[in-house]
Amino acid sequence: FAVTNSNMVQFELTMASRKLDKCLLVELQSPKIPMFVWLITFGIFGLSSLVLLCVWVLYRRRLQARILEPLIAEIEQKSKDEAAGKIARQIAHDLSGPISALNAVMAAQKTMEPELRDLYSTAVKRIISITNSVLKPKANLAVVPDLAAKTAIRVADVIQAIVRESQFRLKLQTVTITAKISENANHAVISGSKTDLERAISNLISNSIDAIHDSGTIILSLVINEGKLMLSITDSGCGMDSTTIAASSTRGFTSKSEKGNGLGLAHCREFVSTTGGTLSISSTKGNGTTVLIIWPVFLFEMLVHKFLHQLKSTVTLVVVDDDPAIHKFWDLKHQKELVVHLYSPQALRQFVCDNNQGNTTYLIDYNFVGSDKNGLQLVEELNIQDKSVLMTWYSISEIPVELISKNCIPVIFKSTVM
Repeated sequence: FAVTNSNMVQFELTMASRKLDKCLLVELQSPKIPMFVWLITFGIFGLSSLVLLCVWVLYRRRLQARILEPLIAEIEQKSKDEAAGKIARQIAHDLSGPISALNAVMAAQKTMEPELRDLYSTAVKRIISITNSVLKPKANLAVVPDLAAKTAIRVADVIQAIVRESQFRLKLQTVTITAKISENANHAVISGSKTDLERAISNLISNSIDAIHDSGTIILSLVINEGKLMLSITDSGCGMDSTTIAASSTRGFTSKSEKGNGLGLAHCREFVSTTGGTLSISSTKGNGTTVLIIWPVFLFEMLVHKFLHQLKSTVTLVVVDDDPAIHKFWDLKHQKELVVHLYSPQALRQFVCDNNQGNTTYLIDYNFVGSDKNGLQLVEELNIQDKSVLMTWYSISEIPVELISKNCIPVIFKSTVM
């Protein structure tokens, strides 16, 4: 009985131990996850991956559009410019012989009408100027504005020459071209390269001619308004839509298919920018185009007769010049008793210090022998810009860049009156 009882105890302990192990095993086992939970988890993971992939693709495209594409386009344009520059230099070099021959023919032609001879001479000089700008040792491309060639340019003279040339060119066509230049704009001067200005205006006129399919008009207008020189070129051609206008200033863009090279309007905008001006285009498809260029007037040539007309009889004229002949000239032009003669910058400083400036006009030479300051610097030092007119022996093409880079002060060219 004792043995049996011991076996029963052992049996119960074994069963209890097995039950405990089973309970522990059940507790340690992971609970079974339903299938729909797994589907939701994988779905979220897949959707997140897809979103991240889309974000990466969009970012990559944006990066390519903002950085890579402009960089590639710039490299391609530089390659085109270098190739075009080589071709342009070769053409310019090859043209030198025919141009010399044309000059010789013109010199030998005695019966040519003066107007035709003048037109012929102007055209040949323009070709020579363009070829020389291309053949410069460090020139890039013929359409790049020449920043080193800045001089004073009387815009009206350039317009009149280009219009005469275009009128002769259009004699056999039904397109008329006219220039309207206001009196106050006739002697306005800007700072830039004359060759580039001629090229820019010629390109704009050519664009207008190409836009007129049958008959039409081209009008160039030059006026001064609120201290700005405004040149407008208006044609009655086919016009442009807004997309074409937006793309028209991009170098290489052309709406003329195989006829154009996309350089003209891009060059115009670049040139106008270098001269401190702005260029805008207004156009409607089927109703023509107007190109408006606005420049600051850097210098204004004052004609003697207009200066005297504006000079009231009671105004004191202070002539500041180290040349006695200039003083004699103005004694004859104005009432002698109202002319004050000063011969040096020091005398001008003393006069301004000692006298009331209310009824005085200053006529000041640009160059003084032995002085460390010129007339323009004196005017600015004494703050008499609104009462002063400068005089110089320089011609319009020789005038210093400094003089055409300051606030607009009228200038009298002595060579036109002496």
